[in-house]
This record gives sequence, C-alpha cells and structure tokens, in this order.
Amino acid sequence: MEASHTNNGGQQDKQDIAPLIDALGDSDWAICEKAATELSRLGSSIVPTLIEALHNQNIWHGAVEALVKIGQPAVVPLIQVLNDPPIDTFAFDALSRIGEEAVFPLIDALQDKHIGVRAWSADILGQIGDRRAIGALTQALQDEHDAVRRSAAEALSKMTT
Repeated sequence: MEASHTNNGGQQDKQDIAPLIDALGDSDWAICEKAATELSRLGSSIVPTLIEALHNQNIWHGAVEALVKIGQPAVVPLIQVLNDPPIDTFAFDALSRIGEEAVFPLIDALQDKHIGVRAWSADILGQIGDRRAIGALTQALQDEHDAVRRSAAEALSKMTT
C-alpha cells in the first residue's frame, strides 16, 4: 500500500519510532526533550506522524517541541491544520515558535480558502512580528470576513507599537 511507504518508510520504521513517540509524553521533561530532539532528526518524514500526535493529549506538548525543532519542513503541514479545531492551537504554538522560517508560507496562507487559516495566519504573523508581513497584513484588512480583518489589524498593531 502506497501510504505505508510514504509514511515513515513502512511498518518497521513505525515500530522503531514508537518508543520515541511514547516518550514525548514522559513526565520527566528531560526525557520528553530528548525524544523530541531524536524525532526531529528524522526531518520532514516524521512531520505527518507528529501532526497526528497533536491529537493525543498525553503527547501533544512533546510533538510541538519536535515540530519546532524540525522548523521549516513542518511549516506548510502545520498551516494546513490551522483549520482543524482540535489541534489548531497547537499548530499556532508551533508556528509562532518556528518564527521567521514560517513568515513567507504564512503570508501565502493569508489567501487560503478557509477563513480560520487566514485569521490564524494573521495572528501568528503578529506574534512573530516580522515586518516583512506588513504589506500582506495590510491587504488582509480588505478580507471579506471580519475575523480575518480583526486578526490582521491586531497583528499590524503589534508590529507598529
């Protein structure tokens, strides 16, 4: 089946990383941090697994840590789940912490078809505070939806004060 080949290289890989995924929820933060670091070394191949892990309340915090450590390769997949209410706040947290590497994909996301993605993207750009987003946020003030316009206005306010 094609999905098993593209998702972490197959079943054996899933078995190999299962202890690391479980360790993301360890009560000892040092163990959680080590697991996040080890998983982040797998790069973009582990991103789908980590995004799925955001649904698990026992390990979501460690999954966010690993996604932040991965950085840019995790940005677009995280933007794609900004429209998924159970995990959108975790994606927000990760993208805000990834910072500058997420700016241009977030600017692009201000044109997304989903209102939530556009509004969250504006919010995150405000959190990041990168002035390269000012032009796109100014354009977002013309969005047809109030939530997007409010988020853009708040983001611009944070950047100009």
